[in-house]
Amino acid sequence: MKESILNRKSILAVNGDSGILSSWERQIDQACTVYTFDKATTFEEARGWLESYTYDLVIVGIVDSCAFRVLEEAPHKNVPVVMVTDTMPPQEVMDRSVKAYLPKEKMEEIVPFLEGVLTHECLPGWRSQLNKLGVSLNTLLVPPL
Repeated sequence: MKESILNRKSILAVNGDSGILSSWERQIDQACTVYTFDKATTFEEARGWLESYTYDLVIVGIVDSCAFRVLEEAPHKNVPVVMVTDTMPPQEVMDRSVKAYLPKEKMEEIVPFLEGVLTHECLPGWRSQLNKLGVSLNTLLVPPL
């Protein structure tokens, strides 16, 4: 089995539903042997983790004032934030400094999604998604002659 890029990474997951947090942790646990997975169900918990530790990635899975506060706080720590939601349009999600977006109905694909985010972390969010589809951003921005 190929080693996951999530090995030896530190992840903070924020969601008001502890069951979803546990589900994400189980999925990551199946792909990794050594990693850190901290969980927060409130903004205060998330802020405490962000102030105390350095993370490779933050997953936000709730869309409420807590999520928006985490989205404001995490960039100051230079940590990429990904969002798992189905209640916001993708463009609005990306406008909030989110590196990548996973629709909630695809939560069972959290591991390959996070691996893709970390693999393409130097690329802006939508550019990595377009690369996965084999589409060049330039072909979308430059009209044909």
